[in-house]
Amino acid sequence: MYALGAAMGLFCTVLPVFALSAAIRRIGSGQVALVGMLGPLLTIVFAWLLLGEGFSTAQMVGCALVIAGVASVSRR
Repeated sequence: MYALGAAMGLFCTVLPVFALSAAIRRIGSGQVALVGMLGPLLTIVFAWLLLGEGFSTAQMVGCALVIAGVASVSRR
């Protein structure tokens, strides 16, 4: 049980923090923030594809807004 807790702490907290720091150092904080905005969108899509979850109209509109926002900001 303690090993599982330690593994979760390492793989779900420590490694992502280092990966985020490396990404900021490499491509800059603005680009990392844009990629981070796609996280919830990908969660919705993977839940729909892999788990068979529902995909409502409100979620589709929200996904379109996120994609439009990321595209708009990344062009500047």
